[in-house]
Amino acid sequence: MIFETIKSFFSKTIVLILGLGLIISLGVGSDLFSFGMSQKIIAQVDGEDITVTEFNYFRNLKISKMPKNLLQDKELMKLLDKEVVATIASRKSLSFKAKELGLRVNNSELKDKIKNSYLFQQNGNFIGFKEYENKVRNIFGLKVEIFENILYEEILNDKLEQYVSKFLSISDGEVIQSYSFESTKMNFYLIKFRPNKSEVINFTEKEIELYKKNYLDVSPVNQNIFQAIHLDYLDFTKDIMVSAEDIANFIANYGDLEDKDESKVIEAIRKRIAENLFSQKLAEYNDLASKFSFKVIADKMNTQSRVEKIRLDLPGSKYPRQLLDEVLKSNFKMNEVKVFVYQKDIWIISPDEHQTEDDDYVLKKMKLELAGAKQEEFLGKLVDPSSEEHSSLFEAAKISNNYLYEFNYDVKLTDFQDLIGQKVDFQSLKEGEFYQRKLFGEDEKYVIYIERIRKANKEFLSLDEDRIKQKLFLDKKSRFYLDFSREVLNKSAIRYNDKYFN
Repeated sequence: MIFETIKSFFSKTIVLILGLGLIISLGVGSDLFSFGMSQKIIAQVDGEDITVTEFNYFRNLKISKMPKNLLQDKELMKLLDKEVVATIASRKSLSFKAKELGLRVNNSELKDKIKNSYLFQQNGNFIGFKEYENKVRNIFGLKVEIFENILYEEILNDKLEQYVSKFLSISDGEVIQSYSFESTKMNFYLIKFRPNKSEVINFTEKEIELYKKNYLDVSPVNQNIFQAIHLDYLDFTKDIMVSAEDIANFIANYGDLEDKDESKVIEAIRKRIAENLFSQKLAEYNDLASKFSFKVIADKMNTQSRVEKIRLDLPGSKYPRQLLDEVLKSNFKMNEVKVFVYQKDIWIISPDEHQTEDDDYVLKKMKLELAGAKQEEFLGKLVDPSSEEHSSLFEAAKISNNYLYEFNYDVKLTDFQDLIGQKVDFQSLKEGEFYQRKLFGEDEKYVIYIERIRKANKEFLSLDEDRIKQKLFLDKKSRFYLDFSREVLNKSAIRYNDKYFN
């Protein structure tokens, strides 16, 4: 059901809506307007009406989670309205598809859904249909018919997911591969270059000037130095309070949560709320970026103390490489502000207004480049393709002052893949060799020497087979249904009532 997906947030949302007086409905006139839609219709999806009543209900749920100051932002509210329509349209489109495939919902299924919902239970018992209807009308503010139609569509959505999942299967090969990657363990060394910290490196003035001329862009804005504000789920939810009741409901409804520690539960709740608010926050920050300077944005958001400098051309950055690459490709204009997304975080970034290339910076960069060249030179000797002496080179590196090494014991193959950031060919792993004879890492390079591999024992596969198959099936089901849903929605047509959208 639609409300079960909201889970513990639902009760809090109702309190917020009623307690804070945030019920905001779209203005309704008395005219008929474009597409022949009446004033009671907000939009249509594939000819099916989305009523103003249903729209306002879900709109108010979203508004209840927003800081009050954002409600005055007309552009943001327009984006919110479109998002609400899209959410309702998604549910309806998928329910249409379910009916096309012959799926149906009977009254018994609808009643069971209502009776089993914790929203309509007291002391573990269903409150009765009379009290249920009163609650829908008086607390949810909906006609029972509208509410039950929402439930009907949600049940169809669930049935559709189950239906398409019947065509999925997990092969024995997939199970064996997953088991092999989970159960294979490795001992290996990460070997890095050890710089000589006592070595004094000097460059002449002539060398510095030549380096500036040949390698550096010394214009006032050179796309190397930026200022940034990093925003995450805590920023997105800073105006939302999490009550003891929310925590209890969350634990009750997500029983598979491994850590029941209160701080961890609050973190999980905030992250789920942040996911729902993400598109709103992104729209809000993009709007700020289009209207104000970086300094004004930092002042408005009270994040002046969190502004950080980023140098794209220096190694060792704590920022994700993928994010920095996107920034580097963005061709900023003077004082321009842009918003970037990486994973579930948002970054507001602008060129530093005072960047210059002084000699201290140039010297630092020249030294880093020299150190990088030495790093590649020394590590390259260990993985030289012309040499077959893996073990002797490794033993020599262990006792050399030119190298540092880190021993990793009993590491799963899946974790090894995460470390190097690429898929591993199971058959290519060999003991007593440098893996792939290549350098890994971005700024700080390293090579990998595999000491020992304990391959998975297939005789024990039967002990884990059901668990692995279930996990693989759920993953495949999730990916497949997401793609399936997108395909259905891409074929749907949404028509907006221009009384409300213009």
